[in-house]
Amino acid sequence: RRSSDLHPLAASEFGFGDSDLGQTLAAVRIDSLPAAGSLTLNGNPVSAGQLIPVSEIDAGHLIYAPAADASGAPYASFNFSVQDSSGAFDPSPNALSFNVTPVDDAFSDANEVVSVAEDRKSTRLNSSHTVI
Repeated sequence: RRSSDLHPLAASEFGFGDSDLGQTLAAVRIDSLPAAGSLTLNGNPVSAGQLIPVSEIDAGHLIYAPAADASGAPYASFNFSVQDSSGAFDPSPNALSFNVTPVDDAFSDANEVVSVAEDRKSTRLNSSHTVI
């Protein structure tokens, strides 16, 4: 991920596998929240212990967003437990981690003040790094 990206989580990222024939992923319980960034459902903050139905995940409503201008590998993670269609949860929580790469911010120097000694030239560059 890049620090400017929102990441809608997909059901496949939760690694559901059930040895009981015919069981499907029903929900994901968020056991802990990421220490960095935010996890939201339909634009509202998710809380630890919240149960997220797979239909909400499939609809792209569960979103992870890194904090602005932040990066790291790993950057953040959270713990979760999957629930199968019989109502049973994973016996032990799982973890999902995010790597966030830095993004170059647009250059802006609209308020820059440059002092130049008398009888000297000043060279300025615009945001495209072209001499103006």
